[in-house]
Amino acid sequence: MRKLTFTIGTQDKDTKEFYTINSIRNYLTQALDYATFTECQGSYKYDDGTICNEPSLKVEVILFDEDYKKQVKICKTIESACNFFNQESYLYEIQTSNSYNAALLYC
Repeated sequence: MRKLTFTIGTQDKDTKEFYTINSIRNYLTQALDYATFTECQGSYKYDDGTICNEPSLKVEVILFDEDYKKQVKICKTIESACNFFNQESYLYEIQTSNSYNAALLYC
């Protein structure tokens, strides 16, 4: 078993406008077979020192088998959502019973 967790922000990287959590959730609900969604708050600092606090969406998917193709499909779906909502990056975490890995992926 493996848990995939993705954290996606809501701020457009170019316009700095915010998308709604519901719009991202609805996009992913149509594309994923199943997932758990949790609203959270993200915070980061721009290069100029300005701090941004943004509503974010945590997406958790449990894979009950070691189907690598299914994992790749889920990752491509998340990346597609990030591109659609013009995100700069997203956090990707993988957890199994004996390991944990995380990466910040740029779109």
